[in-house]
Amino acid sequence: MRICMVIYTFPPLYGGAGRQALRLAGYLGRRGVLMLVLTARRRRDLPASETLDETPVVRLPVIGFGRLRPLSFLLSASSYLLRRGRRYDIFHIHGAYFRVVPIVAVARLLGKTVVVKMTSQGTDDPASSGKRRLGALLHWALRRTDAVVSVSRDMSTAYRESGLPEAKLVEIPNGVMTDVFCPVSADERRSIRDRLGLSQSAVIAVFVGFVAYQKGADTLLLAWERVVERHPDARLLLVGPLREDAPDGSPSVHTLVSRSARTLALGQTENVNEYLQASDVFVLPSRMEGLSNALLEAMSTGLACVASDIVGMGDIIHHGQNGLLFPAGQVEALAGSILELFEDSEKRAAFGTQARKRIMDCYSIDAVADKYASLYERLLTRRRRRRTNE
Repeated sequence: MRICMVIYTFPPLYGGAGRQALRLAGYLGRRGVLMLVLTARRRRDLPASETLDETPVVRLPVIGFGRLRPLSFLLSASSYLLRRGRRYDIFHIHGAYFRVVPIVAVARLLGKTVVVKMTSQGTDDPASSGKRRLGALLHWALRRTDAVVSVSRDMSTAYRESGLPEAKLVEIPNGVMTDVFCPVSADERRSIRDRLGLSQSAVIAVFVGFVAYQKGADTLLLAWERVVERHPDARLLLVGPLREDAPDGSPSVHTLVSRSARTLALGQTENVNEYLQASDVFVLPSRMEGLSNALLEAMSTGLACVASDIVGMGDIIHHGQNGLLFPAGQVEALAGSILELFEDSEKRAAFGTQARKRIMDCYSIDAVADKYASLYERLLTRRRRRRTNE
């Protein structure tokens, strides 16, 4: 099989969808699937082509500013696929955004199979995208794909409620590299803390992702003020770049970070697994998610997790069994959940054990890659039968 993945934001640029695409492409490639990733060259210092995790990556030029850049990528990607797309069996588009429309049109012209993956509830699920300008055109394109992948039950529900064809819906979650994001022994944990310059005695909470309003960073930082009142030696690690996206009237994330006590803003790092392994509690206070890679990785590491009770989270966290859920945006509720885990080491350990089991049972990247390989094969077999009948 020859698969061309199309995605706008891809490593080394920061973003969960891109990391998940790279992870999946690498695992599929090692299973004998011929892969290519087609993405945007959003920084001039990035090479036009390279190989990442054994996967060939082609970066197409984008021009202009703001919304013109993704539009120019659409034109570049469509042109590339018109010229070279015949060599691929399937176009796999990450993100059910407007970029789907011209690529689906090219695929239909070339007689190729198209898979579209929805990535985030509230942004590119059909119920949300259908309300936007040109949403009807996007739904027209989705009806002409061969499969639409949902990463969660809530996203599947949104798809069904939009009136799109049920037969095209496939539910495949994001996957975790369980050998990298794994629990460590107490001795290993002490060694990692020494290496990272972290206190051996502190109880540590960690957040991974964009430190931004959409991710609930303001809720976390305000809740943290309550936590350190009772645990002045505690530490909060913010692993990921700061992004100012707060609406008018909301506190600046940069301001909250600068005044937050016992907080380390670490920025983007390559050794996320070590910061998870060094920590005691993982916190994800997002206002909007698809299926959070960071949460899956924290659970795979065996951490007790606190997450906002938004769509998609109930698929992963069973409240009171393998983690805690709190109402999104509720500062006191989040502070109470963190304190509950800080002050009960046995509960932390029990939640961590069940969290790891949940990931091993349902979310390993090996199992997810197998599901995609099976999906590709089914779609190609169906297309071959249609051609034979014609």
